[in-house]
Amino acid sequence: MYTSTQQLQQKELPWRDTNHSPLTGNDLRNLVIEASIREETEDDDDSFLNVPGIAWLEHVNLIVGGTDRQMATTFYIDIMGMTADKSKSFHVNLGRQQFHLAIPKKDDDDEEEEIPHRISGSIGLAVPDIYALKERLIQAKKEEENNNNSNNSFHDTDTTILIVRCPWGNIFRCYSANDRGRTTTASSPSEQKMTNLHSLQIGQHGPDKMGVLSVGQPGIRYIEFLCPYRSSNQIYNFYRTILRCSCYCTNVNSTTSRTGTSDIDTYKTVSCCVVSVGPGVHLVFVEESESKSYSNNHSELSSSSDDTMTTMNKKMMKGVHICIYVHDFYGLYNRLTDNSLIWTNPRFVRLDTCTTWEEAKKSRTLRFRYIIDINNQKHDESNNKDNQLVGSTSVGSNILMELEHETRPIRHGQFMKVPYYVPK
Repeated sequence: MYTSTQQLQQKELPWRDTNHSPLTGNDLRNLVIEASIREETEDDDDSFLNVPGIAWLEHVNLIVGGTDRQMATTFYIDIMGMTADKSKSFHVNLGRQQFHLAIPKKDDDDEEEEIPHRISGSIGLAVPDIYALKERLIQAKKEEENNNNSNNSFHDTDTTILIVRCPWGNIFRCYSANDRGRTTTASSPSEQKMTNLHSLQIGQHGPDKMGVLSVGQPGIRYIEFLCPYRSSNQIYNFYRTILRCSCYCTNVNSTTSRTGTSDIDTYKTVSCCVVSVGPGVHLVFVEESESKSYSNNHSELSSSSDDTMTTMNKKMMKGVHICIYVHDFYGLYNRLTDNSLIWTNPRFVRLDTCTTWEEAKKSRTLRFRYIIDINNQKHDESNNKDNQLVGSTSVGSNILMELEHETRPIRHGQFMKVPYYVPK
């Protein structure tokens, strides 16, 4: 399945197995379902049947390892069941959403070669057939054992969730797109005839569904990001004030061991912020415990078995970006400008720039890369150095974490595109 060179590359990435979330797959499922229900039952201008702020999460950009595409193709397409996009770009599709993949390259201004991205947290996927996925994972494991390597790993915590670790350490929590999440939630036909007619084609709408768009479609259901201790309320303020999103904060009594297995060690209370980024799609920011949060000692990777957010973890997240569509593009540009957050990514400068409003308007794209504490002193993107410690608790920094947002208006030619996708 993999060449000997690719196998060697994986042996040189011991950090890929150090990515552990304090929450279980079931915790995260309950979180996003609760968020969806809140968004549809809180009868006010900001939430009821509306999707304020971010209208849609379209894709995630990730650098994958290797000198060619074969290992990533094997994982994302042959094993995970995604579909190669028909464009020339290295995109793979899951329902209406995508992963934009790239292999490492050396920066012209930097001697250091890029490393594969690894999200500190996990990606929740709604898949069309979770049993078929499990069979492919079992077969891949057999082939790897025959070849004496272990590029992928997986386990099932119960009959409804598969946890998969990719060759570069990203964790995918996979759910059936038909999973209703809460077995106690009743589903009944609508009294409105047109709603029933539509449901014959796209399925009965339900905020408790794990499928995206709240109708049970495959796709990226959520992305979980580990964030610094005591930052979830500040992240809430950022998304509510700057992006005008529907979001809420909560505490979860989790029963996970941080070992990456299904073994339960102890109960712990974890603070979280859940942000709506489309119908039935969420970002989930999960606080690390105080001792596991961002470290000011960034000279080397921690030897602890716990996944402390050291400089290496920050480096593996650097450059990860999500693509979103927003309602108030002009207003958002101004709010980001007021907080010195507008940023043109040098990697994509040939595609879009946004240093001025005229540039952003012509590109129909703006970018920002920092989530900040808006109640703290201002951050100036123009004076920031790339090697600044993100998440530092040092005086003078209001940066909570780094996550690039490629941001587009609704009047963008790619909004709600239907990529080529064959469920399997």
